[in-house]
Parts: sequence; structure tokens; C-alpha cells
Amino acid sequence: MITIIAALTEKTRIIGVQGRIPWTLGVDMEHFKKTTTGGAVIFGRKTFEGIGRPLPNRLNLVVTKNAESKESHNQNLIYTDSIENAILQAKNRGFENIFICGGEQIYRYTLEKKLADKMILSMVQESIISDKDKKIADAFFPAYDENRWKRICTKNEEGFSINEYLYTNS
Repeated sequence: MITIIAALTEKTRIIGVQGRIPWTLGVDMEHFKKTTTGGAVIFGRKTFEGIGRPLPNRLNLVVTKNAESKESHNQNLIYTDSIENAILQAKNRGFENIFICGGEQIYRYTLEKKLADKMILSMVQESIISDKDKKIADAFFPAYDENRWKRICTKNEEGFSINEYLYTNS
């Protein structure tokens, strides 16, 4: 299954401010870790560089235009030139759970090309981030056809909710 996983503000859809996540929600980070551990995670180059290292206990695939010039000596880190190639490489290595982890361009492309079966969206309350960060936010989760995504589960936490959706053709 290919799953988009993201944390974004409820109304403004902010996912990043100058290369960082503009909130600290330990419960959400634990949820991300628990959900993605053992799977394959796909990042765009900027998002991966923002993290600064491969995530442990996962296959890390980084989509970059310069994949040919990137070399990794870490067996859990692969550079690739497209999302489709990243998905193929994960499947060829036997991964059934593949997570699309951002950033904005990666999410947009995945939604436009209908590559994902599922979304897990942590909807962060607007009040969690500062007005300054709201003004300088530069990465946003793209709009998607809400008629095509059926919400199957919501779990409320302090400051945010975790929502799961399945893609539907109806």
C-alpha cells in the first residue's frame, strides 16, 4: 500500500517554514515513527536534507534531479530520479508499506498522478503555530479532491487529530 503521511495546519495547510516543521508535537512524531518503521519512506531532497539523516529501521528513498551524482554507502538510503522509480525500488526490495513523506512538490505530484491508496493526515490546530511562522510559511499541503478520499478513522489528540483516508473511484 502506498500511503501519504503528513502533518499540516487545519485551515492554512502549512507543512513547513524555512525548511523546518513549525511545531513540536511529540505524540505525532511517535505516531509517525510507529507507523513508518519497517516500511519504505520517500522524501524529496529538501525534506530529506531538513531531517539531516536517514531514518532508522526504514528504507529511505530520496527523489532528486541529481540522483546520478548522489552516492550512498548506507544500504538503507537510495537516491532516485522520480517518485515512480522510488516506489518501484521499494517494491522490488519487498516492501509492502510505502510512505510518501513530503515535501510539497512530492505530495502534489503523488496526488495529481493518483499514486497513493491511503492518506494519514495529522491536522494541527492553527493556534499551535505562531503568527510570525504563519506569515513566513513557505510549504503547504496541496489541495486534493475530497470526494475521492473517504475518511475511515479520526483520533483526537491534544492540539491535533490524526485522520486516515482511503482513495475511492466513486
